[in-house]
Amino acid sequence: MDNNRKQVVIIFAIIIILGLFGAVFRFIYIDSKNKILGNNLHATLYSRGIGKKAYETIEDAMKAVAKDYVKEDELYAAQTQNVAKVFMLHKNEVIGYEFLIQEGRYYYIGERKSVFYIENQPRKYDWETTVLSDLSCSTSKSYKTIIHIGKKYMVLPAWGISDNEKIGDVMIDGQEMDEIITFEQEGKKYYLWIIHDLQTKNDAADIKISLKLDSALRVREDCLCPYQYL
Repeated sequence: MDNNRKQVVIIFAIIIILGLFGAVFRFIYIDSKNKILGNNLHATLYSRGIGKKAYETIEDAMKAVAKDYVKEDELYAAQTQNVAKVFMLHKNEVIGYEFLIQEGRYYYIGERKSVFYIENQPRKYDWETTVLSDLSCSTSKSYKTIIHIGKKYMVLPAWGISDNEKIGDVMIDGQEMDEIITFEQEGKKYYLWIIHDLQTKNDAADIKISLKLDSALRVREDCLCPYQYL
């Protein structure tokens, strides 16, 4: 077989492999109205459908899908209606795992990784822009298509990482944060903020951020930029 034919065979094989991979998993594409850069870097991987593998407990599910799972690395876990979320801290990144709950069993849907700290790299964006950037992962059309609200997920999860100690006072289009989890990295405090069911219908670029306290109220309109049952 000559070199040209070998190259054709190799390329064809790669296309088939990528096609098979794409039939099972989908990377989240952030559309233009949701493409906002912030201080956190995001990587996502979600399945298009509901996996055949079901787990009896959330811990069984995590042991199966999370590499080197250690319970002590768990920042927070919660169940809201038919969606379970587990957040793991690994050095400079937080990974949020999502599971669909059907008939009391857990089906892995996907995960999102947020890198919130890079050594010797200055933070380029303000905290508000970073919140909007984190929100864009939930408001993107591709993510909403995957979770199929009302038919697959009954809620729209949203979360992010902030270094602003006032993040607990933040409101997203008038909606308060549900949970604030504090942790440290390199001697600095960071905050995992969570909204179990994001209510806004706006794209990230159109979301208004405000603070609950009247004395510190500020609205951004120009920014382009253990296990709990609830």
